[in-house]
Amino acid sequence: MKSPVHLNALRAFEASARHQSFSAAAAELNVTAAAVGQLVRSLEDWLGTPLFVRGSSGRVRLIPTEAAERALPDIRAGFDRLTLGILLREHWRLQKPADLAQETLIHDLSMDRHTAFPTWEAWMKKAGVTDVITQRGMRINNSAAVLQAAIEGHGVALARSVMARDDLASGRLVRLFPDIDFASALAYYVVYRPECASLPKLTTFRDWLLAEAAPAQAGNGEF
Repeated sequence: MKSPVHLNALRAFEASARHQSFSAAAAELNVTAAAVGQLVRSLEDWLGTPLFVRGSSGRVRLIPTEAAERALPDIRAGFDRLTLGILLREHWRLQKPADLAQETLIHDLSMDRHTAFPTWEAWMKKAGVTDVITQRGMRINNSAAVLQAAIEGHGVALARSVMARDDLASGRLVRLFPDIDFASALAYYVVYRPECASLPKLTTFRDWLLAEAAPAQAGNGEF
């Protein structure tokens, strides 16, 4: 069985693909362009396929092959998870809810009109924390942007499980204190005219939609 590829070869390949240049990748990684090229060649030898072709549009640039383009998303996701693991290991300070006093709280302003959506004040109260100033922090008026801010390390966010599920599964986000949650009062409804209730097209679509929603229902509708 072939030995595992050295992590530095993957780093060299990803940086070269992003910059389309060995020289630019070398500057980012603080090594020589020759070293980057050697690392990429070792990866190509291990895989048994080329990863770049040389193109020219005023200057020579590297163009990832089809195989390289297919591999890059997984490699980048892997580096993201490694980075997250290192950060959590080195900077993990959130052993209990009260430790959030030292963190930036991210507020989702788009949910302000929904009184059932918990505020940081309500979350802290349920957690039994009374000495954290919940009004401070970052305010964002878009739920997707709230999650992205948390992914980028700008702070800690409250999120609906249905929106955060993919980021949690991929490792881009980590759920803190899972024993503290809120039942959601928000819902989606399938509506149609009574006389259409037995139409095959409608019932087929309705049943498919409910089957697709089943995993979210299994989450008990938690925030």
